[in-house]
Amino acid sequence: MIFLYLTLLHFTKCSYSKTMPKSSVCGAIACAIMLVIVAISIPQVLVPFSKYDKFNRESCYISRIDYPTTFPTFDNHENWQSCDCGRHCTSYSPCIKIYSNISDSIFLDDALFGVTTTCTFHNSTCSDGEDIRMIETYLNQSRHIYDTYINRTIDCYYDDPLTQIYMDKNINVTLLVVFGIPFGICFIIVIVTLIDYCCEKYKKDTDSDDKQSMNGEPYLEVV
Repeated sequence: MIFLYLTLLHFTKCSYSKTMPKSSVCGAIACAIMLVIVAISIPQVLVPFSKYDKFNRESCYISRIDYPTTFPTFDNHENWQSCDCGRHCTSYSPCIKIYSNISDSIFLDDALFGVTTTCTFHNSTCSDGEDIRMIETYLNQSRHIYDTYINRTIDCYYDDPLTQIYMDKNINVTLLVVFGIPFGICFIIVIVTLIDYCCEKYKKDTDSDDKQSMNGEPYLEVV
C-alpha cells in the first residue's frame, strides 16, 4: 500500500506543472488511480477470474469442524484469531474451519471471490470485541454453525489436482461494482484527456505552419 501511495504521489507531482494543461494533470492522476485500482483488484477479482473454470461443482460431506468451545486466553486461543475492534483495540473472534471427505487437511474456503483467509469463517473486524459478553455470543454462533454443517452434504467446488476447496464460486457483483465504476470513470477521463491533448497538439502544429508561411519569403514568378 505504501508503494501504491508513493506511485500516486509521484504521478501527481510529475504531472503538476505550470507549463502543462490542467487536463493533462487530471489525466495523469486518473492513470495513477487506475493503476492503484488494478493493483488492489488483482487478488480479489483478477486472480479468481483466472482460475474460475478450474473449479467444478461437486458434493462434499462435512466430516469435521474446528470451532472454539472455550474463552480465549493469552496462553490458549485455539480456534480464535485476532480482530480489529477500533482504534488501538485488538480482540479475538472465532476462526472456524470446515473439513470434508474430499480432504482431511484442506479446509473449505468460504468463497472464490473474496479475501483469502486461514479460516472458513472469520470476521477480521469486531466493533464490540472489547465487550467480554460478546465472547459468549461468539461461542453460541460458532456452535450454531457447527450444528448447521456437521454431517451434512453440501455443494462445493475444487480443482484437480486438489489445491483448494470452496463453498461458493459465484461472481461477486459487489466487488465488480466497487472496482469497476471508479476504473471506468478514470478510463473515460484518460480517453478525454488524450483526445484533448491530440486536438491541442494539432491546433498548435497548424498555427505554427500558418506562422511559418506568413513569415516566409514571398513567392516571385520569373518570366
